[in-house]
Amino acid sequence: DDPWQGPSVGDISQPPTAFIPTGPGTFGTRITRDGYVDGRVWAVSANADLRLGPVTLTYIPAFRDMEMDYRTFAPAFDYTLAETSRQQSHELRLAGNDAARLQWVAGLYHFREDQTQLSDLRALPLQNNITDIDLSNRSYAAFGDVVLGVRDNLRLIAGARYSEDEKTQAGTTQGILPRPGLTNNYGNRKFRKTSWRAGAEFDIGPANMLFA
Repeated sequence: DDPWQGPSVGDISQPPTAFIPTGPGTFGTRITRDGYVDGRVWAVSANADLRLGPVTLTYIPAFRDMEMDYRTFAPAFDYTLAETSRQQSHELRLAGNDAARLQWVAGLYHFREDQTQLSDLRALPLQNNITDIDLSNRSYAAFGDVVLGVRDNLRLIAGARYSEDEKTQAGTTQGILPRPGLTNNYGNRKFRKTSWRAGAEFDIGPANMLFA
């Protein structure tokens, strides 16, 4: 037996339902032999440190690429989907090397993702529509963090991060059944936020610490 064979093997009509009639002389969705799943994913990342005397410069790039294409009859109708996703992120940090009294780090961050999606839903004779979508995401951030040793067992902590995000969607949905129509799927949102933290660490023993 072939473990990869599924409900698309053979040349039969879908099981009859109350909504989509099948059988001789009817117009139902056909389950055919061409169901498939085709996916490809790759990713690569790195971490590079460069010591520059009292500071260390760190660069962390990452890239990811995905393509997915499949056709299924599992929901009792013909559904085809093809989508892609391409991501990349970059982080640049500068940190102090003197950990005796003062620890600090400051950096920049950028994330980018572009997606496409094309789907074809055929629940004949009731519904048939094609959706073609493009999605994009852009993120930018700047951050910093400081830990100051006031005493050997007491440290003060302060940090802040500013981020901007923009998400955009474009594309259309084309309705064929039950009636022709075209929907614009455009949308755009922007977000801005500043977050911060402040606290203290107090060592009450060799293996115990209080944090506030």
